[in-house]
Amino acid sequence: MRSANYKNIRDTYTHLNRVKMTRLALVTGLFPKFKERKKYLELVKEFNTSTDINIQNIFEILLCRKPTEKQKNYLEDILGQLHYNSNKWKQMDYSSLEREGVIINTQGSITDLIERILNIEENKIVSTKINIINPCVDYLKHVKPKNRIVMNSKDVIKKFAYTKQLQLPEKYLKTGYLNSEVYDILKDKKFTFPEAFKSTIDLIKEPRYKDREISVFVIKRRNGDEVRIFPYDIIAGTELFYEITKYRPKEIGLRHGKITDEEFKYHGENIFRIPKRNPKKNMKYNEVTTNYLPDVSRPRDLTLEWINTIMRCNCDWSLNTRNFEIRRGRMTRTVTTHDIHSRVVILYLAKEKKRYINNPTLVYPTHYLINLIDKFRNNLIVKNRHASVIEINLLTTELFKKYSCYKLFRSKMPEEKKVIRPLYS
Repeated sequence: MRSANYKNIRDTYTHLNRVKMTRLALVTGLFPKFKERKKYLELVKEFNTSTDINIQNIFEILLCRKPTEKQKNYLEDILGQLHYNSNKWKQMDYSSLEREGVIINTQGSITDLIERILNIEENKIVSTKINIINPCVDYLKHVKPKNRIVMNSKDVIKKFAYTKQLQLPEKYLKTGYLNSEVYDILKDKKFTFPEAFKSTIDLIKEPRYKDREISVFVIKRRNGDEVRIFPYDIIAGTELFYEITKYRPKEIGLRHGKITDEEFKYHGENIFRIPKRNPKKNMKYNEVTTNYLPDVSRPRDLTLEWINTIMRCNCDWSLNTRNFEIRRGRMTRTVTTHDIHSRVVILYLAKEKKRYINNPTLVYPTHYLINLIDKFRNNLIVKNRHASVIEINLLTTELFKKYSCYKLFRSKMPEEKKVIRPLYS
């Protein structure tokens, strides 16, 4: 993620509209790593009311490898006048910017759109009128089977077995029922969450899944309950964790319950306090409740316990995606979500408490994936507006189909500077 001032929480987590996105691209183009910076210099002079000499001066200062303290202060002052929220900007002429190649119109399929975004630099804007989402499809709450993939399904386990050269029981291959024999095989071969996640990403690359719009990964429990993981939440949760631990470290912690080194799970409810991305006067925190969160990196018998993890958050996103269904005439709540804040809790425990090293959602996005997601947020205009969270989520799963899991995710925490970056980097 990128921000000019991470202490301004609301601005950091507010999506840019078309105007602000275009302003950001123009100023970004002034930096030395871009070949067309002279053209961008003239465009910034045209659309910003700061004096031409000031803009020309920062153009030259940006070339300095070791600017003086005076130059740094001067640069900070002028970049403030060029910030996308500054009142010194004139009205944009989008037709002119299209002719200059700053805004690139793209039509075709979602695959074509992603290819275009992947091939642009941060000083360009991709504009499209493609329908990324189908307005008749529910991608959040009442998600149909064709729009989700189960991470502990027969297909995923078969993919894992093929990769590890395992022989699965014939009966399981026919019925898909996870009996004790299959469980023992998966325990011995360490079918952990990261392995299931990797096998799922490998599976959706296959032809029968490649044309499906997959919005959510699902963990299915034996009693029929589901835990849903939206791919974009993995990246957004990682970014939120790094931002909180650097700029708001005292605001995160355990509000109720206890954690001891001897326990393999929580006994009763533990409630964690997580700062909101957009705090309000009467509500500055979200609360994540954990009922069962075992340390599955410990004994062999807990290897598959990521399937049974129980966590829930009281944020609007988690509440809106929570669901139920009628079974045998009884209403049973069946769907919870490992959302952004749940991921923050797991990362917090992994880093601060040195525990849960192999627990649910503990795969880390690479800086390459984070940079691509930044482009979806800051360099993509969909029908004259920014891409919605649902659209970004779907585009993220399309990235999973294109790249290997190793290119997108690692098992180690990334460097802080590669997750939370300055606005111009």
